[in-house]
Amino acid sequence: MRVRGIATHDAVLGEETEIRTAAGRILRGTLVDVAPRYTHDFGMPIAELIQAGLDLVRLRSRGPR
Repeated sequence: MRVRGIATHDAVLGEETEIRTAAGRILRGTLVDVAPRYTHDFGMPIAELIQAGLDLVRLRSRGPR
């Protein structure tokens, strides 16, 4: 699993280590990457959806009638 937190001690890739999460939990596992990033995305922007969002913001800014 992917865990965000701070290592409790220095570690080398492939070595077992402990991570302290922001919630204070201590999790143990094998270090496979340091500061990994997500590599997925949601594809290309869809022009029609962008325009619909802009239209919605414009309509909502008019307030109640």
